[in-house]
Amino acid sequence: MEGLTINQQAVEDFSKFLNEFKHYSPQTVNAYQRDLNDFFSFFSDKTFDQIQKKDYFQYLNYLDQHYSVASINRKKSALSTFFQFLVHQEKIKVTPIKKVKGARKAHRLPKILYQEEINQLIDKIPTDTDLQIRNRLIFELLYSTGIRISEAVQIKLNEINLSLKSILVHGKGGKERYVPFNNHFEKILKLYLYRSRPAILGDKKSDLLLLNFHGERLTTRGLEYIFQSVLTKLEQPGLHPHILRHSLATHLLDNGADLRIVQELLGHSSINTTQIYTHVSVKNLQDIYNQDFPRK
Repeated sequence: MEGLTINQQAVEDFSKFLNEFKHYSPQTVNAYQRDLNDFFSFFSDKTFDQIQKKDYFQYLNYLDQHYSVASINRKKSALSTFFQFLVHQEKIKVTPIKKVKGARKAHRLPKILYQEEINQLIDKIPTDTDLQIRNRLIFELLYSTGIRISEAVQIKLNEINLSLKSILVHGKGGKERYVPFNNHFEKILKLYLYRSRPAILGDKKSDLLLLNFHGERLTTRGLEYIFQSVLTKLEQPGLHPHILRHSLATHLLDNGADLRIVQELLGHSSINTTQIYTHVSVKNLQDIYNQDFPRK
């Protein structure tokens, strides 16, 4: 592209590589881009082929003073992957990024809500208007399935199977999985599909399940805003949508669900595991889910 510096062009090429060949999620690619842009802003007078190991350690020292352990580890991962990419592209001979063991994260347990708290929270959400029905649907969806908000906003109508009570979810790294849902979600889903969604959509066209106030695509930021708005009205501000995912996983395990089944349900996977090869049929997952699901 015209007008790009040598560093910007390298980051652009790297981003395309992550997107087209590694199939990283847009969120991850954007995060890596920001991390690399921050790095080159720190060394504004150097191009990527001038970076040395001493520069890298200087940058790590800066990060230690300004960022959390989790952010530092992500930035280190972005830099390591980027410079390995440059080596493979023969842009540089060796990487200046010395392999340094990632800083250890503090083991903070994820915050959850107890079962009774979940019941009270969701049951308090009114369903008098079409938008309130949509809001109730969002909460039931996130807890019933345990999906991420980035996955929720991608759901299309043809990916919902009412007869099997399952949803096709597009997860991280382009991985797909089927997640079951329970009777609570089915009830509010039908109300939303047959009454509220058509009213919100109006004369517009969309194949997405979740819509914003204008009948258009609901973004992750928009979903977070709705989530916080509902909680504020219920006088329970400050919780993140992810708390419903954490709570579901904990409640299922508390009720005897197998850990592998919960991993499959939540779509957990990594390079270092064989989770992708652990296939559980939708039927078996539905049976186990119905048996262990705590919200009766």
